[in-house]
Amino acid sequence: MKGTMGVEVSRTEGPDKVSGAARYAADRSAPGLVYGVFAPSRIARGRIEKIHSHDTEASSGILRVLTHQTMPKLKRIDSPPGGQSVIPLQDDRIWYEGQPIALVIGETLEQAQYAASLIGAEYTNEPAIVDFQKVLERAREGTSFGPPDTHVGNAAQGLEHADVSVEGTYFTADRHHSAMEPSATVAEWHDGELTLHDSTQWVWGVRAVVAAALGMQPERVHVRGPFVGGGFGCKGYIWPHQILTAAAARELGRPLKVVLTRANTFTSHGYQPASRQQVSLGATRQGQLTAIRHCAWTPTSQADGYVEYAAITSRSLYACPNIQTQHRMVPVDRSTPTPMRAPHEGLAGVGLECAMDELAAALEIDPLELRLKNYAESDPRSYLGQAVFLEGPARLLPAGGGTVWLEASGDEAAFDERWTRPDWLGNGNSNDADVSFSFQGPGEPRPRRQRAGGGGCTGDRHGPVHHSAANRRGGIRGPG
Repeated sequence: MKGTMGVEVSRTEGPDKVSGAARYAADRSAPGLVYGVFAPSRIARGRIEKIHSHDTEASSGILRVLTHQTMPKLKRIDSPPGGQSVIPLQDDRIWYEGQPIALVIGETLEQAQYAASLIGAEYTNEPAIVDFQKVLERAREGTSFGPPDTHVGNAAQGLEHADVSVEGTYFTADRHHSAMEPSATVAEWHDGELTLHDSTQWVWGVRAVVAAALGMQPERVHVRGPFVGGGFGCKGYIWPHQILTAAAARELGRPLKVVLTRANTFTSHGYQPASRQQVSLGATRQGQLTAIRHCAWTPTSQADGYVEYAAITSRSLYACPNIQTQHRMVPVDRSTPTPMRAPHEGLAGVGLECAMDELAAALEIDPLELRLKNYAESDPRSYLGQAVFLEGPARLLPAGGGTVWLEASGDEAAFDERWTRPDWLGNGNSNDADVSFSFQGPGEPRPRRQRAGGGGCTGDRHGPVHHSAANRRGGIRGPG
């Protein structure tokens, strides 16, 4: 923001939020407002043979039960800008557990909630795959925001000529957006024009996508979203509940409010997918990187090709003459993933930084010194020749305003004895040092034993990472 850097700026919405005066999408009321609740699928893959809705329709206060047989047909939406291309209630196909199979509309929220719980269904259940690591052989190339694979120099040669090398396989778990304010949409129709009060991070996207799905001009769609009670990315794209709420309100002829339940938030607006990351690093005895190879596998849905760039940080974080990154997506029977706060880079940093710590331990170099020694002044993909390599160990210098600067200094010990070797790295002499990280949601990483992948970005070669007494360079090497 030009002219505001370093200047105190008041948040104009701050007083309303802290005083409780702010009104979010779900706070919207309107004359004749009714409430919608989704009934979810109990299977992950298959087809609906029959929906039992008699008890629901006979329940007190229920105005309509919309299923794939009664919901108006909508136009197909691509992903992106749609969060997913599958719009529920359009046919009998089940793509993922939790997919809506009915939208129950009642005079009150409580009536709709109770009636939705009465919905039953008969399915043709098909075998489902929900764990991408069980079907890595199905991995395929795809792209979302950029090229899946990149190469600078020759990573294989850089590893071969390294004095010390480490290799490990690291895992991160699914992460779900659970904002304080669940996604909510209120749809009101007046004289052929639609007004949506929506919890969204992209009002213009809602306008364009909902208009396209309903087959109307965007100018006739008006989106109001003055406040967002957290989004973290799940409110960035446009999801089926927004489209279906608008369509159902038009069908019913009354304003309709749909607020996702906390359970819905795990299946109805994406998630950051788990990752498998295979990282190989090579370095000189002095700690200068000679190679980075970072390969990642993440799940996507059967319908869409979403790529989480879980190796992207390795493309530019450190100055290195040989860098290879590769991304592969694995289709599973789940909903489509979506960006999450610190998309791609945050996730990719897990594997790379764990490997850097292992490399520091193998070299007996302070981890911070190792990072400063390989600091990239400019993007290695385009300006590798201009990279600045800092010499000597690092120290922290406090600066004004709470800022901390890093500086190289040649007059301190090369290895800070105050830094203790992480227990999960072992004692450096074991042939069973094949430990990798498993991140289980918030909190500290929990180490666990895992056989690491072998050389190259294959995903299907396995063998322990170990210190070899026969390896005179003293590094950590994989099999072969």
